[in-house]
Amino acid sequence: MKINDTLKKLRTAKNLSQSDMSKILEVSLSSYQKYERDKNSVTPSLDVLIKIADFYNVSVDYLLGRNTEVEIDPIEILAFTANFTELEKNFLSLYVSFNREERIQFLNKLSKNLKSVISKTEAELKNN
Repeated sequence: MKINDTLKKLRTAKNLSQSDMSKILEVSLSSYQKYERDKNSVTPSLDVLIKIADFYNVSVDYLLGRNTEVEIDPIEILAFTANFTELEKNFLSLYVSFNREERIQFLNKLSKNLKSVISKTEAELKNN
């Protein structure tokens, strides 16, 4: 399979647009579109290939068509084993896509919001 076909297959499997991928990879939309073009596609730079491989949890060799075996996504295994709903699986996928700083910010906001909800619920229970 050619790299342009592989990129399109991976992107559509995650229900992402070309615009989404250009933002994730920090490249222009036109650059990303060239990667997926049917004829005369452009091969991404090594740095971008590595970002793509990391994002999809595949090897650069897989992207380049040198290795057709796809490693099973650990999130898919966990979701199956723990019988996650689609929402839980999407939440986990989103969470692990964050860098360390984003995860910390996310957890701090989540913790703050949970404390607020718990306080309001306790107050409502006392009033009833």
